[in-house]
Amino acid sequence: MGELRFVHMADLHLGYRQYNLTERLKDFGKAALHATEKALEYEPDFVLVAGDIFHDSRPYPGAIRQALQIFTKFRDAGIPVYAIRGNHDASYARSERLGGDALHLLEDVGLITYIRDKVVTFEKKGKPKACICGVGYYGRNTEQKLTEVLKQNKALLEEKGVLKILMAHVFIEGMVPQYDISAYILTQENFDYIALGHYHGYFRDDNARLYAPGAIEHTSVSEWDDPDRGVNLVTATPQIKAKSWTVDVQRLTVPTRPKKAFEINLGVIEAHEVEPQAREVVKQHDEPGAILRGVLRGRLRGDTFAFINTSNIGTAATQALLCNITNELETTTLSIKEEATFEEVIEEVLRKQLGIKKTAVKTWKLLVTDMMEILKENQPDTVSKALERLDKFTTPKKKRSKKPKRTHAQEVEQ
Repeated sequence: MGELRFVHMADLHLGYRQYNLTERLKDFGKAALHATEKALEYEPDFVLVAGDIFHDSRPYPGAIRQALQIFTKFRDAGIPVYAIRGNHDASYARSERLGGDALHLLEDVGLITYIRDKVVTFEKKGKPKACICGVGYYGRNTEQKLTEVLKQNKALLEEKGVLKILMAHVFIEGMVPQYDISAYILTQENFDYIALGHYHGYFRDDNARLYAPGAIEHTSVSEWDDPDRGVNLVTATPQIKAKSWTVDVQRLTVPTRPKKAFEINLGVIEAHEVEPQAREVVKQHDEPGAILRGVLRGRLRGDTFAFINTSNIGTAATQALLCNITNELETTTLSIKEEATFEEVIEEVLRKQLGIKKTAVKTWKLLVTDMMEILKENQPDTVSKALERLDKFTTPKKKRSKKPKRTHAQEVEQ
């Protein structure tokens, strides 16, 4: 009876203009195109797309053109594409209300079969038959919708010798803490392959036959820990005696724009020293065309309210496409004892927070005390008194000219 070979893709996010950059919109298109061309090399019988073909429910014309280019390649090769709705593509209610969505458009021009919560079959002469159960995005209501679809298609899914595939756009336990459905529920119907979307990392559980190829490009910094992006190439072979199927899953990786996250550890540092030192570190991580993210670490000494120009630090990366710098510097905290006097508190602030030298603390304390007394009075002349006190503090004291010493002869003359 032979084997079946298919490609499992998900989360293409075509049209995502990440960081508001047109280059990133092109990156997502290029990644999907690379995956398509790589998949075609293996001549699959069909292709599954487990949701989020588009990043937006109302995709840009440029994103639609990317989709047309990609899926036309499969159609021209005689390879059918089966797709479901993801959370980014369009809500079911909105699609019904407006008479369709972008996925309907792709189906209308003959590029995909849009599975809207039902079971479809793949049949080709000389090849085993496959049943594909597709459920779009329903979040926490996925179990309820899946139960409905399975009940309506029970006879078709119980057919002997058929490869049974479930395709869903959902988080399951083991992917994220707040998952939508238990993996146990998905495995109860004994599907031969469960094709998942929504999770952007690479996930596989061979025992439960649960697989997610991940997003075709990185949509957030949290995904950078898994630099490889790709799709699954699946070979399903029928086991006649066991009345079951074995599946071999191979990941086909695709090239993407380089990305790098790093820390800029500055230790205890003055505010004015941050920018030059941080820029030197950024230069060391600079890479042509890359997306960089640096995090400032350390503790600020002195003026904790100083403005750190993170944008200027990022410009040190002259070859990268983008360099974002996040300021996570800590500020000096006061270790003031609970029973401290007012004068002790003032001294702590002056020395540790404002960096006043010990020799000048006494003078500054007098100024603070005087100013507070003046402000407490709350009289009509309060402002003028305060300005007068500040003027005395900031005006340099004139040195008294020393009288010349009188000589012994001058004293005798008198």
